Amino acid sequence: MKIFEKTIKNQKLKLQVFDIDDIEKLEKILLHWRNINDILKEFPSRLVNTPEVLSEGIFCFAYGIEKFARVIKGNSYDVVDLSTGDGIQVKSTTVEKDLTSFGPNTQWDKLYFVDFYGVNSSDDKIKIYLIDSKVVYKVKVNKEQTFGDQQKEKRRPRFSIKQEIIGKKGILPDKEVSINELKKC
Repeated sequence: MKIFEKTIKNQKLKLQVFDIDDIEKLEKILLHWRNINDILKEFPSRLVNTPEVLSEGIFCFAYGIEKFARVIKGNSYDVVDLSTGDGIQVKSTTVEKDLTSFGPNTQWDKLYFVDFYGVNSSDDKIKIYLIDSKVVYKVKVNKEQTFGDQQKEKRRPRFSIKQEIIGKKGILPDKEVSINELKKC
């Protein structure tokens, strides 16, 4: 992996570019993470969330774009598309019924959702969805408030992207990839 600095939209960013050797590391993370969760299922315990390097790394390989290594001047992007300057937020799940959380100041130009549910091997398909931002701000997170309402109050909105957006709107994956397919890119 390479790290470099770049100014985008008047923000100085430190970016991480994955190389082909990193896909092997991401594959190891996926398999070890799955093994840990399989063992944890034997106990009355929460499972380990998807490591962000895994979801963001898979996303970057699938789309050929860069991940933030560190934000030098504030924003909440996970990934940046150097060809457009778009800041991208990447959310993910490993369970059938997600509960996705957003920080009170989370911003993005594009939002993607990486679904690892049912992915147990390097050949299983990881589904990546492009989520319409306008829809997110209108999602009801409780009986009285929308996502946008809670963000304005500096609260941390939580809701199921799979249920409230993908399911209700019938959204199909923007991409479906396996780690083995990404190794060939």
